[in-house]
Amino acid sequence: MNTFKLRTIESINDYVEVTFSFVEKNKCYNISLTYKYSSELNTLEKKKIFMDKLELYDSNYDSFYEGDIIYKNPLTEQLIFLMMLSDSNLKTYSGNVTSECYRLVLIKTIKLLWD
Repeated sequence: MNTFKLRTIESINDYVEVTFSFVEKNKCYNISLTYKYSSELNTLEKKKIFMDKLELYDSNYDSFYEGDIIYKNPLTEQLIFLMMLSDSNLKTYSGNVTSECYRLVLIKTIKLLWD
């Protein structure tokens, strides 16, 4: 399990604390994400708008992204490895991109690989 914060460019005060966890079973990763919101995001509508900006909300299904099952292979092993790193350790892999932005790209990649 790893917990980290994500923000949008528009506001540094608004954030979501994401807890990323996974279970490995039958050559797959069952990935789960849970969220805790900053006090400024105090209504469901504000949460939806914020999460939509992060591409972690699906308005078609009126739901937040909660995870996926992805097949275990060398690529997904690296995705899991990177997601489990601390912010300071992740910076050594992310180049000039902040760890927050890099994690968001990793989550979006996981969304594409659902099995």
